[in-house]
Amino acid sequence: MLLILLGRSATGKTTVADLLIKENNFKNLVSYTTREARVGERDGIDYNFVNISDFQFLKMDASFSVNDNWKYGVALSEDVKDKNFIFPVISFYYAKELYDSAIKKNINVFFVTLNVEDNERKRRLINRGESEDSIEKRFDIESSEGKYPEDILKNLNGLFINADNKSPDKIVSEIINGVQNGIKSNMGWNFK
Repeated sequence: MLLILLGRSATGKTTVADLLIKENNFKNLVSYTTREARVGERDGIDYNFVNISDFQFLKMDASFSVNDNWKYGVALSEDVKDKNFIFPVISFYYAKELYDSAIKKNINVFFVTLNVEDNERKRRLINRGESEDSIEKRFDIESSEGKYPEDILKNLNGLFINADNKSPDKIVSEIINGVQNGIKSNMGWNFK
């Protein structure tokens, strides 16, 4: 099964993903990127870091570019059918492309969208040590994609979670309950 965890910067995706990996037998689906590793990131664990020419020869199930500078992509292996994988992502269109590819490959896929108000996201990013300039650039890149299209989200197999004042444990509990209850796309969207 593939759990796609969609949310803007500082919505708690990494914290929730880490809890799902640590406590609920999920594995991280490691994507490819052409950008340089950031401090503390490990090749093959956080990302598969590759150069642009190698990236172009990889068979990706979903990919996107950031300002034509960096490319990101993910390939779905047969393992994803038999084990629980999680993929945190910011870009809706990248996530939707991955969702569609998983469906075509008969992979069970569950879509979770985390929402946090911008003021709270900014507070979290400042607490992480990000500068006002860096935060502004992040928000500009994210806003260039526009709002997540709720009309499409409502037709996906998944949950929408308002994560403003919820603990990561509470969010994980809602996700696990949603997956265990087998919410199907024909049952509609479950707003929490």
